Amino acid sequence: MDMFRFDMERPLVLPSDGVRFFRDIDFEAMPATVPAEIRTVVLEKAERWLGYIFPVIPASAYTLTRRNGNRYNYEILLVDRWMALFDLMSAELITRQGRYIEKIMDVVWMNCEMSTWTIQSHTDYMLPTVDGSSYDWLELFSAEMGSLIAWAYYFFKDEFERRVPTVFNARIVYELRHRMLDNFMENAKVGDKRWRWFCAGGNWNIWIMTNILNVAGAIVTDPEEMDRIVKKVLTSAQVYLDTFPKDGICPEGPRYWTLSCGAFIDLLEQLHDLSGGAIDHLSDPILRTMLEYNMYFIKPGTATFNFGDAEICLAVDSIFLRRIAKRIGYEEMERYAASLYIDAKTSYLQQTSSFYRRLRDLFSSAVTTESKEPYEPPYPRYMESLHTYFDKTEQAPLYLGVKAHTNADPHGHVDTGSYIVYKDGAPVLIDPGLDCYSTFNWNYKMTKYRNAGWHNTMMFNGCAEAGGGQFAASAQCCSLAQRSFSCELAKTFAPEAQVRSWSRAWKSEGGAITVTDRWDIGGEGTAEMVLMTRDKPRIVAEEHKLVLDTVGVSVTYDPMFTPRVELLEESGSLNSPEISREHTTRLDFYQIAPRLPYEKPTVIPYPSSLQWGQPYLYRVVLRTVANHATVVTIIA
Repeated sequence: MDMFRFDMERPLVLPSDGVRFFRDIDFEAMPATVPAEIRTVVLEKAERWLGYIFPVIPASAYTLTRRNGNRYNYEILLVDRWMALFDLMSAELITRQGRYIEKIMDVVWMNCEMSTWTIQSHTDYMLPTVDGSSYDWLELFSAEMGSLIAWAYYFFKDEFERRVPTVFNARIVYELRHRMLDNFMENAKVGDKRWRWFCAGGNWNIWIMTNILNVAGAIVTDPEEMDRIVKKVLTSAQVYLDTFPKDGICPEGPRYWTLSCGAFIDLLEQLHDLSGGAIDHLSDPILRTMLEYNMYFIKPGTATFNFGDAEICLAVDSIFLRRIAKRIGYEEMERYAASLYIDAKTSYLQQTSSFYRRLRDLFSSAVTTESKEPYEPPYPRYMESLHTYFDKTEQAPLYLGVKAHTNADPHGHVDTGSYIVYKDGAPVLIDPGLDCYSTFNWNYKMTKYRNAGWHNTMMFNGCAEAGGGQFAASAQCCSLAQRSFSCELAKTFAPEAQVRSWSRAWKSEGGAITVTDRWDIGGEGTAEMVLMTRDKPRIVAEEHKLVLDTVGVSVTYDPMFTPRVELLEESGSLNSPEISREHTTRLDFYQIAPRLPYEKPTVIPYPSSLQWGQPYLYRVVLRTVANHATVVTIIA
């Protein structure tokens, strides 16, 4: 897919009025354009920062990640410095009265004074180095910080200059060049582990490239320099695209769609802006496939097929999806995105990963509550690149999602052959999601939320599936006409499990989903089928059933199994100070609003249709001593 090859071979011709973002937006009209309910929440968030004095970030917080895996103590202090700029700049742009300029300057200067913008888990340094070589590590957090400072300069540099002539703006430009642009242009090369994301697949590449382009568009005035920067950005972006699956599936899972595919779409919009439309790839078919991914992984008003590191109920930037769909003429996606829309305030709070995207969303007609008939994509659907299968029963309906790839997918779990089932959006068989990034485990794929023992898989001789690229499914076979999918899974286990064969097949018929397992483990041993549920199932032993009364679904299992039910974790209190923005381990299906450090979190519950009652996490283990068998599990 040679999207950028031609752009890299020709000179970048900038418009006569120079480099400029948002050519189609009149920021002077912004105060009258932003919906009142969004304006209210923007100003409320900004006002909280005005009197706030930021604490010094201690060395002990930075080094804690390397010492015991704790990322949260440092990152919450760093991210608050992002969010302050995010909120204060948004408020100033929609009021245009200068009320927030001084605080914006304070935060910008404070951030320029930081010895590093990186996080410790992304570098090899225990602390920033004396000689400044730690600046060589341009990673996600440092790129995001640089981008936000660049936006402050882009929008308010004239006001900065009026208040503090020469020095203030010069410091901004110096830091952005030293830490980002010059660093990137002089040092980024393939094969250097410090730049492992450069010319590589994955969200790091495209997310950082988007931020580099933001910075260049804000501070670079020389057309030749801009041409060199854009071409290097496109060189890396082209490799991202070359490695991206052609069927549009995001390899890193639904949680990373906004930071991967979403960032790629941001990049296309920014290129269109900066070139005055000369670089225009917004009509490329890949955008449709990227957008379509969401239709299958995220169900309107319900929950997520959250394979990999993803929350069970994932908040989606529905305004962004609808805006891009409208721009490229994708009516079905417009209708789907409209069905994700909750309200303007909640949808606005979902957008915290791209300041560029936030401003475009604020000016978009998609912010309105205009409704369209909801759209549901056709079923079944097979995404072959990662062997992911989706179906929906004709009655009930039950929704099925299956993952049958490898145990080494980026941000993936050890869960090949696992599956997820919902009934009209209510959880039946679930993936427990991710724990959180507040702690960091260097062998993270084997933490409890990521290992196969906490997914809807099987265990043999007490062994769960093993992590690594060599532990993969094979012989995947999909029949859309028969509404069935099957695969071989014996190679997902290490030798000590003694699995000679294990195959699994799924089929949708009427109002039921049938799962057929066949295995052979040779001599004496045990086989255990694991089923993860949100609600405690009721065992009806005489009928060989597990009944989930709250959702009205039963799971009929083979008589050879003996069931047991384990309560793995109970929901935490919504008022608990330990709940962070990413704290999904306790399965509180709520959106956690950004907050100031050391205050209680503000918890914004979803509408009642999205609240799943009292959430618990249960594991059902069906155990047998049969060393070879064929069993059928019916979910209806």
